[in-house]
Amino acid sequence: MVDEQFKILTQFMILSHELESQQKEEIENSYTYFRLCYSYLEFKWIRECISRNAYHQAIREMRFVLDSIVQAYYIDKEHLGTKMSCKLEIVKELDRFRQGQFIGHTDLKKDDRSVLKGLYGEFCQYVHPSYKEITTLQARSEKELKSLEFEPDPQMKEICSDLLNRTMDAVFYVALSLFPEISRPPKKFAKMGASFQRSAKALGLKLTSDKWLHEP
Repeated sequence: MVDEQFKILTQFMILSHELESQQKEEIENSYTYFRLCYSYLEFKWIRECISRNAYHQAIREMRFVLDSIVQAYYIDKEHLGTKMSCKLEIVKELDRFRQGQFIGHTDLKKDDRSVLKGLYGEFCQYVHPSYKEITTLQARSEKELKSLEFEPDPQMKEICSDLLNRTMDAVFYVALSLFPEISRPPKKFAKMGASFQRSAKALGLKLTSDKWLHEP
């Protein structure tokens, strides 16, 4: 059986890497591209966490991925043509921003910002010591505390799988917003581009599908 999550993640990274030959200087100084590439490793680790029943740990990582890609997009858009070394200094200055605030400060479409804010809010319910966080832990806490191993929870696994799809959707969407060229792959990757579109639709990646189809 084809692992659609891993397939679409790998396809997007291959299509994105084409930018390195087309826009070398821009890519070298793009904070978003750096975060996009690193997200590949993050997503692999998140999938490993889910497979090992470390659901809350996976959700913490997903929130970081969303926060970091949006922050990077905000900095790239606000400081076009700036060298990466300068952008890192800007990151230092922006440490005063609360996590999640960058979404509202971007030039992304209002409705799309609302979707990203909603996703971030869901992450926070599991990441912070909240009612949802403790009640989802209680069901398996007795066994986990005795064995010191994470216990399987089919409901949390399903929640994490859905959140992972939506996190990938957010990352792809933000990347496409800065680099629409990704949605217009060269002829040698035309079949992969078409396959990516089908997989995005099958996984319910609405932000990505809409962005891909409506780019000029």
